[in-house]
Amino acid sequence: MLKKSSKYWLDRQAMEKEAIEKYIEQDQEAIAQLNKHYDMMLNNINQQIAAEISSLVERNNVGLELAKKQVTQMDVQAYSSKAKKLVEQAAKMRKEGHHVTYKDYSEAVNQELRVYNTTMRINRLEYLRANIALEVARASLNAASITGNTLVDRYIAETKRQSGILGISGKNDSMLNNAAIQGVVTADVNGANWSSRLWANQVGLRASLEQVLAAGLAHFDIKRMQSLMTNTVHNWRYVADRLLNTEVSRVLYMAQWGSIKKAGYRFVKWINEPKACLLCSAIGRADNGYGSGIYEYDKVPSIPAQTHPNCRCAISAYWIDDNQVAQKEKGLGSYRVGTNKVNMDYIHSQEFKTKFDKISDNPNLNQQLRKQAIAILTHRNGTDGEDSYIFDEDGNRVAQSFGKEGKLEVGYSKKDLKRIHQNYSPYTLIGMHNHPTNIPPSGSDFAAANNRNYNYGIVVTHEGKIYKYSLKSNQTFLPNLLDMTLAKIGQINYNLSEDQVFDKAMNELQGRGFKCVEIK
Repeated sequence: MLKKSSKYWLDRQAMEKEAIEKYIEQDQEAIAQLNKHYDMMLNNINQQIAAEISSLVERNNVGLELAKKQVTQMDVQAYSSKAKKLVEQAAKMRKEGHHVTYKDYSEAVNQELRVYNTTMRINRLEYLRANIALEVARASLNAASITGNTLVDRYIAETKRQSGILGISGKNDSMLNNAAIQGVVTADVNGANWSSRLWANQVGLRASLEQVLAAGLAHFDIKRMQSLMTNTVHNWRYVADRLLNTEVSRVLYMAQWGSIKKAGYRFVKWINEPKACLLCSAIGRADNGYGSGIYEYDKVPSIPAQTHPNCRCAISAYWIDDNQVAQKEKGLGSYRVGTNKVNMDYIHSQEFKTKFDKISDNPNLNQQLRKQAIAILTHRNGTDGEDSYIFDEDGNRVAQSFGKEGKLEVGYSKKDLKRIHQNYSPYTLIGMHNHPTNIPPSGSDFAAANNRNYNYGIVVTHEGKIYKYSLKSNQTFLPNLLDMTLAKIGQINYNLSEDQVFDKAMNELQGRGFKCVEIK
């Protein structure tokens, strides 16, 4: 591909920002449609409740306070037998040709019948529940339709837009067939897709409304009940709005990412949305050696998985001069200690084996980690390749992956990660891999441990060091957070060794959940 001028890339950045604003405006219209259905649902529910309460009072000639007192004090189960006799008596009178009214009974019996009928009306709680479920299902069905159509429309529009910009219309056809579109739109994220999350939202909304209804009828505080109904619907409506917004950002990102890959670009530029948060602003400012906000194609943070819900940032193709790439890669290659040659005598020594006894309280797990560490170091001796294994707490192997020859990285497929996520509880797994560079865990290692919910990770270096590290946080951390911290400390404390710089970085990041110790 031809090198473009600096002005071209500035114009591209402005163009991408305009596209973000246009999509946000369009999505506000979709959200307004979605909210309309939730508001209609709320109005229908409140009308039905008001009608039931009004009918309860008017038809039974019982004031709210009296009805509240009598109903709450009544033992419904014991009273039902008495009421049954009254009903049987009324049936007998009808059979004899009487048109039964309250006047056929004494005032005491009339009052009991009124209360009984009031109870019957209040026990129409199940009837109201059924109507609430119907209204919630109707609103959720409309929300699903709006969300699904919006996601398909945005993915197609962005794929076509990228095709025109990158000049890959023919190459991008495979991204626009029905199977490809549905694959992106209905993709699972952390074990569930948007549709299942929306229906889970429906279940939660219905349960919350039923609780409000039951409490409201028990206390006969109708105004407060309707106010709580409104607050409850608005809270759950926000969840549906956020889901639509977040899923739109995901499919737009996938359209951008796939198009950039088809076009053969190696680098991307991070484009912040107009109201970017601190996290996304930091991503846009980060300099990985190529300029602010420029990332290698396969290392750019994923939206929204590595940002946050409601994120509307984007990525755009970017070009880096080959000389700049070579200079950067040369710098990366020097970030190592010693060589990738393994001292085979040492890793079979008792000293090396004893280190593993200190990793956990489970001898079997320690033994399996030691056994596999020796296998990794034997396999990768003298190379820059990396192997990775995941174990459960009992030392059973859960997954394994082998990196490419000469590449200082190793990962797992989405299929493997999905299986692991579904079959194992958070913080019950241990990940282990090697570092041919003999350095401590990297920012990417901590990020992976956090994203995969490891209990902890193990790094074994080719010179025989063992590091135990962990990061357990609800926040998403970028890999370069540690790298930037190391660089800052190294510049200020230029006389410190690599290990000392790393230790100071761990102390600084400890408050954010970073932990690492060398097993000696």
